[in-house]
Formats: sequence, C-alpha cells, structure tokens
Amino acid sequence: MTLTDLMDRAITDLSVKTQVHATTWDYGQEDEWSLNQEEGKLIWTFANRIVTAPAQIIGTYDASIDESNGSWMWSWANPSIEPQMAEDAEHVRTFGEHNRHRVLQRPSYDCTLDDGWTFAALAMHLNGRQGVYKGTDGDTHIFIAFGTVSVGGLALSGRR
Repeated sequence: MTLTDLMDRAITDLSVKTQVHATTWDYGQEDEWSLNQEEGKLIWTFANRIVTAPAQIIGTYDASIDESNGSWMWSWANPSIEPQMAEDAEHVRTFGEHNRHRVLQRPSYDCTLDDGWTFAALAMHLNGRQGVYKGTDGDTHIFIAFGTVSVGGLALSGRR
C-alpha cells in the first residue's frame, strides 16, 4: 500500500469516527475545550456535561501568514509540548523512517490546513485512536488525537 493510499484510508477512518462522535455526544458542539498535558487528557465542556478522553498532540499548524498556506510542525519537534504528549507523533516518524517516507520525518514544513488534517488522521489511524480534535489558539491550530471518550455528569460553571 502506498502512503497516499494509507492517508486516504486514514481520512475515511477519521470521517466515519467523527460522524459517530457528532451523533453520539455532540462532538464539535462543545461550549469550550481544554487540554491537560500533565494528565494527557482532552476535555470538552457542554452546558449539561463534561466529556473527556486520553489525548496525544500530533502537531500544530501555524496560519499566521495565510489560513490556507501555513506551516506544520510535528509535536515531537515542538519544545513546548511535553514528550509524553508526542508519543503518537513519534510513532508516525518511526513509521516514516521504516518505510522511507521523508514527509513523515521532517520536523516542520509549509503545507495547507488540509494537509494538517491528513497528518493527524494518519497518526490517529496508525495509533488506533478514536478521533482527532483541532483546537485553536490564535493563529495556531493544535491537532489532538484522542482515545476512548468518557461522558460525565453535569458540568459545573467555570470548571475545566
């Protein structure tokens, strides 16, 4: 299987999983989100509940110059990301080394936002994760792969 075929399969996998999450727990409709790097946990807050999942940061996309043409950086190359939060991305780099896919080994490069989604989908697929969330902080998009989701009870005001 070529890398392009694998990426296409990963995007399809992500699309199906995203639809299931949207249908079952309103993925994408959260009031706010947060990421706890120390605990490795992604948290979505809704008016009536909190949803959590184990998480890994796959990479970041800097759109400060242009939303459609920016710069991707794998989490393993980003010093602001805790090493334990970059293990899935490191697995993608190892996969790239073993299969001679240079695009998966470079720490950063210019690409489109859609390319960022593709890299994150590939990481999700290769690591057996349950989905990808794209958080935004200013001009930076943070691609986070997540595992099994837990739906909690009532969300408390101001709680993250």
